Amino acid sequence: MEKNHLESILEKQKVQTYLTTIKPGQTLCNEGDFSQDLCILVSGRLKVFRGNQKMQEITEPGAVLGKISFVLGTKRTATIRAIDEARVLLIPQKDVADFLKEYPGIAWDIPRSLAQEVDVASHVLSGMKELCDHLPDAFFMTDREGRILSWNKAAEDLFGPDWEGMYQKPAEILFEDMGLSTTSLRRSVRKAG
Repeated sequence: MEKNHLESILEKQKVQTYLTTIKPGQTLCNEGDFSQDLCILVSGRLKVFRGNQKMQEITEPGAVLGKISFVLGTKRTATIRAIDEARVLLIPQKDVADFLKEYPGIAWDIPRSLAQEVDVASHVLSGMKELCDHLPDAFFMTDREGRILSWNKAAEDLFGPDWEGMYQKPAEILFEDMGLSTTSLRRSVRKAG
């Protein structure tokens, strides 16, 4: 969102009721929380975490936060904490539709921002896939539920089906003949790592 647009929005009295100050180290939202509130950074710096991994810093006034859980109606996908004192517009879910009707420019910022994030993620994923294809050992990656997200050429050669045929399939099916479960595999990997 452009700075001028944000400033004009902040002049509205009703919008002032959404203005919230977050102290350094304070958490704005936690990964796994069920909330579709929408947040817009007004000032300050925020850190975004997935698990304990820092993913990014958000410093751009007008940045819209909480887009994924808002659009998909899901739990928060990340934890956001203030680096220094930050001010945000915290729009409760019940008010979001009216807010976006009144400020349609923000409604367009959401898909634009998501598209930019998808573009970056697809480049990163493509690079990681290319890197993994050069590994001599079979490698595959799963989501938290144990569904296959990616695997390399060596895994394809070892297990047979190509990646497209295995995408989102449970990793357990790769090891059924060996009598191993995903739980025992995770335990073995954690002990080794």
